[in-house]
Amino acid sequence: SVSLSLSPSLSPSSLYLSPSVSLSLSPSSPSLASSPLSPLSPSPAPPSPPTEFQGLKSLCLNGIQEVGVEVFKSLIIYGRRSLEELDVGFCRNFPPPALGLLVETSARLNKVSVYGCAQITRDEVEAWRGRAAVIEGV
Repeated sequence: SVSLSLSPSLSPSSLYLSPSVSLSLSPSSPSLASSPLSPLSPSPAPPSPPTEFQGLKSLCLNGIQEVGVEVFKSLIIYGRRSLEELDVGFCRNFPPPALGLLVETSARLNKVSVYGCAQITRDEVEAWRGRAAVIEGV
């Protein structure tokens, strides 16, 4: 499955994920470099969920078949204020309403690439275009 995660030391404005990458977004989690673990040290507390993906402007998930509803839920909850570009080309396992909700609720999303997503119809894209986002690939 695909999970998104970012430590405070990694604050890219663009993330490009390949099918073999799992990236976790957790602004409060310590970086491995700053928290050495020894057999005598207690286990670190699990990271708290992020309040938002601050600074995430562009996200490329192209070709990752595991992209589904959970990824869109995370983006809607945590990324809707900063995300400007999204590439979900050839991600064929998510329902179109999940993308539609992201497009409708995202304040800055202005470009979405859906090349190779046969599940998305022209009628759906026309409905989403009213939100001013450019949807490419249908």
